[in-house]
This record gives sequence, structure tokens and C-alpha cells, in this order.
Amino acid sequence: SGPTPLPTRSPATPAPTMDGSASYCGYSLVQVNRNCASAKPCPSGQDNQCGGLEVCIRDTDCGSTTASSTLSQSSSEATSSSAEPCDELCVEALPSDWCPAETSQLNLPDCLEVDVGQLCESDGECATDDALNNCGTYDIYARVECTGTTVSQGQLMRTMPPTIPPSYAPTTALPTMR
Repeated sequence: SGPTPLPTRSPATPAPTMDGSASYCGYSLVQVNRNCASAKPCPSGQDNQCGGLEVCIRDTDCGSTTASSTLSQSSSEATSSSAEPCDELCVEALPSDWCPAETSQLNLPDCLEVDVGQLCESDGECATDDALNNCGTYDIYARVECTGTTVSQGQLMRTMPPTIPPSYAPTTALPTMR
């Protein structure tokens, strides 16, 4: 009886490979899916492939043929829009948990001055909410591409009910004297 043979190792299971064709940089899945044409791919699935405050969002619709056909249709719709600046402005409020800790990073240009994919600070331009306060006292938005499902700020302005002017008449009964 000789030495006991060493056990044989079973073949290692290969690590699963990630399909990076559906991973894109952005702030949220909705924002990325609405802006496939301008979204930056992050095929390794790592946040360090994205710039600024963006992270790598997985399982987006951007790699699908449905998203591509929707984008080509929305691109032709966007070119037929009027030259009114607000008609070309589409924004989404930045989720509060995405806000940087340093307030110096929140001193951003207004939303009409940035390109798609950049952050901006609203001052009420084009019916943005200047009291949003989603990042402390700052009103931070991400500019997104206008598509068939994303309504521009100009369209919102035309569909908003008119503001009721303040009334100078008392709204309560006159005070009584005792």
C-alpha cells in the first residue's frame, strides 16, 4: 500500500460575465432611459467610468432596439420644435441623496446655460421650481434630452394654469369689537 493519492480539483466555474451593453452613466434609471442617445456607456459596470456625480446604471433600455427606434423618432420631433429656449429645455430634479456634501460644488450655472447630462441650479427660469430645495437651499436639476416622453419646460409653461393675482380684499369677516 503506497501513498494516498491527492484529491483532484474540479474545474473552476468561470466568473459570470456582465453584459455591459445595457450599462450607462447617469443619475437614475429613468434619466438614462430617457437619454440613451447622449448617455455614456460604462461597459465594466464601474462608477469610475462616469464623470461628475453620475454613476453606472445597469439594466437600462439603451442597448435595446426599442430604445433606438424611439430615439430616432424623438430626434426628428426635437428638430421640429420652435426656437423658444424653454421649448428645448428638459430637466429632472436631482435626487437629494445625490447632492454633494460641499456647498461650493452647488454653485452651478442656470439650466439654460448647460448641455444635456450636466447639472444646473434653477432660479425659476422656464418654470423650474426655485423653491425645490432638494440640495439644502439649492434647486439642482440634471438637464436631460427632450424625448417624446419628456415634456419640455416650454410645454409645461403653456399647460400650467394661470397664476391667480393676490387679492387685496380681506378673506375673513371683519373683526368685531367687544
